[in-house]
Amino acid sequence: MSSRPRDDALMGLHTWIPEATGKDERSVMADNMVDIIAVQGLGANPYFTWVRKIRMENNDVKEVMWLRDLLPTWIPNARIATFSYASEWFTYRRGIKTSLRELGEQLLNLLELDRKKWNALVLASNRPEFQNIKSFTAGIVFLGTPHGGTNLAGYASFIAKLKGNDVTLVQSLKSSDENLLALSHDFAFGYRHLSIMCFYETMQNRYLGGHTKFQVVEQHSAVRDGENMMYLNTDHSGLNKFSGNDDPNFQIVRSVIEKMVREVPQMNSVDKNTDKLHQNIDFAKLPTAKGASFDSHIEEHNSRCLGNTRVELQRQIKEWAKDRNGKPIFWLNGMAGTGKSTIARTIAHLFANEGQLGASFFFKKGEGDRGTASRFFTTIATDLMAHVPGLIPGITKAIDADPAISEKTLKDQFEKLILQPFLERKRAPPKELGLIIVIDALDECEREKDIQVILQLLAQTKSLGPVSLRVFVTSRPEFPIRLGFKKMRDGTYQDLILHEIPKETIEHDIALFLEHELRVISEERSLPPDWPSRDQIQALVHMAIPLFIFAATACRYIGDKRDNPKKRLEIFLQYRTANQMSQLDKTYLPILNQLFDEEDELDIERWTSEFQEIVGSIIVLESPLSITSLVHLLNIPKEDISCRLDLLHSVLNIPVDEDMPIRLLHLSFRDFLLDTKRRGKSPFWVNEKETQKKLARKCLQLLASPK
Repeated sequence: MSSRPRDDALMGLHTWIPEATGKDERSVMADNMVDIIAVQGLGANPYFTWVRKIRMENNDVKEVMWLRDLLPTWIPNARIATFSYASEWFTYRRGIKTSLRELGEQLLNLLELDRKKWNALVLASNRPEFQNIKSFTAGIVFLGTPHGGTNLAGYASFIAKLKGNDVTLVQSLKSSDENLLALSHDFAFGYRHLSIMCFYETMQNRYLGGHTKFQVVEQHSAVRDGENMMYLNTDHSGLNKFSGNDDPNFQIVRSVIEKMVREVPQMNSVDKNTDKLHQNIDFAKLPTAKGASFDSHIEEHNSRCLGNTRVELQRQIKEWAKDRNGKPIFWLNGMAGTGKSTIARTIAHLFANEGQLGASFFFKKGEGDRGTASRFFTTIATDLMAHVPGLIPGITKAIDADPAISEKTLKDQFEKLILQPFLERKRAPPKELGLIIVIDALDECEREKDIQVILQLLAQTKSLGPVSLRVFVTSRPEFPIRLGFKKMRDGTYQDLILHEIPKETIEHDIALFLEHELRVISEERSLPPDWPSRDQIQALVHMAIPLFIFAATACRYIGDKRDNPKKRLEIFLQYRTANQMSQLDKTYLPILNQLFDEEDELDIERWTSEFQEIVGSIIVLESPLSITSLVHLLNIPKEDISCRLDLLHSVLNIPVDEDMPIRLLHLSFRDFLLDTKRRGKSPFWVNEKETQKKLARKCLQLLASPK
């Protein structure tokens, strides 16, 4: 058997080559037609994870590393590699302070670099830059993977803390961890087309000298809904260790892998030409809007609809998508704060999960390319290529014919990058019928004329022949958008107005949301089980209707760990009898008024001035800036800016990293502060024009100052 390499030599991507072959890595790569990548789990050793130790008759210990010693015999045309990282939470004192998603991205980057180096077939990713990997993935085998978490994580976290080790990854495997559940949920969106097998253990592991035993990963956690499953008669530690070719568990796992490998040549012959075309596209000539996709990192922690809420609305949208004779555009409109973006994210996830999502674009005012139409159609086209490989030849042709297509008119971009590639396809496979494009917050697109042009062009999706390309749009009912829809031909769109949904339905959904969020706060802060009271929840519900943004903002404010939740809830409820106040007043004044609590008149005047300068600049700036950048631009000490923003985490996304930009949590906060009706009546009113002038002067001063 081969000798064991050092652990540090195995970190990252490591190719295993049996010594008996006499080959090196380059010759193995020249012969292989498939890659098998084995990824270790948490708490695992880069080598012994895959090794069964067998005591021989002479008391020598034989190590069987099945990926190196057994599998190559059965699949000689494969390169077998492992991906390893410092995961031993019990022994690594400093641990690995990272996330599961970051580890996944490290693997994908290594595979992508490896693919360019060797032109090999590798595993997959949902990320657009890794689509060439995804298109050639044959299958995935899970060996006791805790998709739903494990109860062992709590115990492991406790032990790791006692040893002074980092517990970031251990805690991510708790059964109730939201990030793990979201990661598992997101996985389903891009991989339902794959052959997947989930193995689970039937025996318990023994701990503390055999006095304690339990199953590390329960069957319900190891097996994904709708996927194939098989059990191995072993405990968790034996799922990935085999004694030899006659080991029954190895024979089962080997047969599954062999079946997946047999599917690779067929997939390769079908997709080879498409993959070559994809590699030939110069994506520098097809720039996209960073963060515009529904599943981008920027959108990752934004909310989706809770279960049992928006039920009727989701039903209507699903029926529209399934109706082959339905209208090509669904316009969901509603006033600020009615939950349009939350619904759009939910719908995008829903269609992605069902394999129907073609593309998505979430506009956001002041977020660079996300706030304009300049990268709208190039982003949509890039997304569509990932889901409809048949478009790649047409898009490649358009880029070759006009390398500057991304700088041309919106009409040219739509026709050459989307319309023509669809029409030029020889045939539309049945699975591509019914593709959905999700567009959120169209009203946040900067130029009104661009909004109208986008709507006029999207209306042409009705004439795409065999493919039913539908467009789901959300926006406020602003005049440019109403005018754009008004100019469409009859039968082009159907609409639904959120704030006209029956009050009972809105009340039900907001009540569920508040109950869920306040229950989480109560559990996190160890509050009495009878907090909040039913009357308090009901009072918040009535204050919120019809604005979900009120409920979301109130919960962020109440749950802020810098103060007592009971006290903060009472502060919000003080505004329930203020009938003369608008909905946005009741949403934001409880948060803003606390800035002046217990301050004398001079301090209030100073705070007002600093609020106008700091917060006014944040909401008016075209692109968000970090605290560090604001310090240089406004010439205000960092401590002063941090202090003034400290009580505004309920309305602003203020990162711990002071070099990261500060963002509005919702555009309605900007609307509230800039509302000219508050001029002379509220210390929080921001004069947009004057603030812009001051910022212009600050910029000129900064440019003129010595470097």
